[in-house]
Amino acid sequence: MSLLLYKTVEISGVIVGLILILTLYSGALSLKGGEVSILARNFHITITPILAIVAFVHSLGGIHLMLKKRKLERFILPFTVIYTLLYLGFFILYFSPAAPTVPASSLRAASSPSEAGSLTPEEIAKHNSENDCWIIVEGKVYDVTSYINYHPGGKDAILPYCGKDATAAFVGKPHSTFAYQLLSNYYIGDLNGSVTGEPTNPVDDIANLVRSQLGEVNIRYVKPEEGGWEVLVEVNGNFREIKVVGNNIYVEEE
Repeated sequence: MSLLLYKTVEISGVIVGLILILTLYSGALSLKGGEVSILARNFHITITPILAIVAFVHSLGGIHLMLKKRKLERFILPFTVIYTLLYLGFFILYFSPAAPTVPASSLRAASSPSEAGSLTPEEIAKHNSENDCWIIVEGKVYDVTSYINYHPGGKDAILPYCGKDATAAFVGKPHSTFAYQLLSNYYIGDLNGSVTGEPTNPVDDIANLVRSQLGEVNIRYVKPEEGGWEVLVEVNGNFREIKVVGNNIYVEEE
């Protein structure tokens, strides 16, 4: 029995190492954008539970050997039960349906640009949360609350700058002309000036158009591109890239 355990631990250890490398690479590539990113995400989603299964076998076998070596066999059964339940919890969580993304605009705080006074740093600093996010870029103030959940880099790329000057973060990273044009939709006034308008939100319109034709899909990001928009949606655990031109949507072929 011990010999079988040793062999199981050895073989599963090699497999864990190989799958872990593939998991790390697919995870890194999934952050890079474009068609490669979509393929990498789908591969990453597929291989992660496989890694979990092999890691479970490898680690459980190793722990059994350790307990046997220390003559603690009485702990093998209760430990195995607890360990198995923990892994089952992971699989239940992993394969449970994801909740659809709720547009941030539906969660907004009561204050709006028209209710604020002058756009001083102190006033802007009050709008420092996911549900109420103003940022400063090159001396202009933008209310990007409704865009946070649709940002290609994820909301964590914006949240640290809510209520702050985000010029270095925005200008310091490559953004397309279309990204600058999109940002202009959220302009509410100049720093230390008065509020001059309410932000418009074309991204919500695009998201609603996609949902009207595809149902309540989970929209991961919306970004402008030449001639239209690129939308990444999650359908049944897989990512699909959508092109939106006017009122028409084009779904990539699987």
